[in-house]
Amino acid sequence: MSLEELNEDQVLNDPNPEMISDEQVAEIVAEDDGAEAPMSEDEDMEDIDRMEDDEEENDEDHENGGYDKNGNIEIDLRNNSCSYFDEHKDSIYMISTHPKLPLVMTGGGDNTAYIWTCHSHPPKMVAELEGSTESVVAGGFSPDGAYAVTGDMTGTITAWKAIKRGEAWKAHGKVSEVDEVIWIKFHPKQAHIFALGAADGSVWVYSLAPELENITVLYSHSLPCTNGEWVDVDDMDSLTLMTCSEDGTIVNWNVYTGASNWRLGRKELRGEKPWVNMKLSPSGGTIAVGGSEGSLALIGVATGTTLDVIKTGNSSDLLDNSIEALAFSNSETLPLLAVGNVSGQVYLYDAKSWKIRRTFDINSITDNKDEREIEVGETAVTQLLFDGPLDLDLYCSSMDGVIRRWDVRNGAITWEGHGHNSGILGFALAPTLTGGKRLVSAGDEGVSLVFELE
Repeated sequence: MSLEELNEDQVLNDPNPEMISDEQVAEIVAEDDGAEAPMSEDEDMEDIDRMEDDEEENDEDHENGGYDKNGNIEIDLRNNSCSYFDEHKDSIYMISTHPKLPLVMTGGGDNTAYIWTCHSHPPKMVAELEGSTESVVAGGFSPDGAYAVTGDMTGTITAWKAIKRGEAWKAHGKVSEVDEVIWIKFHPKQAHIFALGAADGSVWVYSLAPELENITVLYSHSLPCTNGEWVDVDDMDSLTLMTCSEDGTIVNWNVYTGASNWRLGRKELRGEKPWVNMKLSPSGGTIAVGGSEGSLALIGVATGTTLDVIKTGNSSDLLDNSIEALAFSNSETLPLLAVGNVSGQVYLYDAKSWKIRRTFDINSITDNKDEREIEVGETAVTQLLFDGPLDLDLYCSSMDGVIRRWDVRNGAITWEGHGHNSGILGFALAPTLTGGKRLVSAGDEGVSLVFELE
């Protein structure tokens, strides 16, 4: 069946004519004469086992595993993934799922990004996004799914546009105006606008329609701009962005004028703290900002009022307390803020009182058969995300190669994702047509695994 013959009611209730449905992706890939036939479950598992055997034979990868009492390498062969994508030849630093289609975009240390399907077994490559000259470390799909953007460590930004309802992607524009891109964030409501933070502290805002065009450049930070969040997103007459930096400042910007609405520094934030992470609360009224030495700042978005600055972590080495991940739950009954650090701790704060309700420690649950000492960083938290019917399931990826799901009400681990032989740098969730969800990981060994969630 050609794309032109598809009925309107087959498009996943998507009014955007550029997009295709779950079934249509499968049909399109099936029409590719060069596509390999899907492997059976046994063949799929044999391939994964073979990949893991190769890892065991590679001396360079020994540091990714534990050692038994005789000094022999031990690799965890447990694998409950349903599929995998292994086109990358280096670590996967960026992962994003399409908002409407079963598509995933990954970017890695091999200077390449790919768009591939996460509903087929094995996944099928839809597009290879070439043009980067260094590691692809940032990017994502636009909220309407019509565009994709990638950014690399040489500062190159490339935009891609979906054609044939997502069957293919064509280059839409390319710029290189900074030395290094650190993050990229799309505006959640004005879908064709995105911002990026650069290593020189500058912040650039672009529009994608009708072409890739710079809107403004924001200068205030003197050191790398480490993260940003769009705020006041329902006000369509304004364009407001918040950013943080290693120089210890947090700024609320009016993007249209290029001026700051307010700026916080050493005085307001109780000392000079390198900020590395930020997350907006579900109400949009509060933003949490995490520091590289464990400080957690809670700030009122409208006025820049510092609600509290909390010291997290218990290590004497401040960098071990670095906050690597933040997540808010959208639960009305149990509003929480989750904070994860380099040492493998996850702290759950009550989002009203900012008191700790519970702590998870990955070090205490990581398999350690030979009782060797776990070094700092081996269990570092890399991403946190609340999900589930009541938004009280907390997903956590870490450098020990496992993704865990906790029920935050009782602290029980309700699911684990196994299959990686080294750290997991991030993950993304993708809905299925049947109402379920898939979790797709970004592995430090260059492999993405797809898990069907229970």
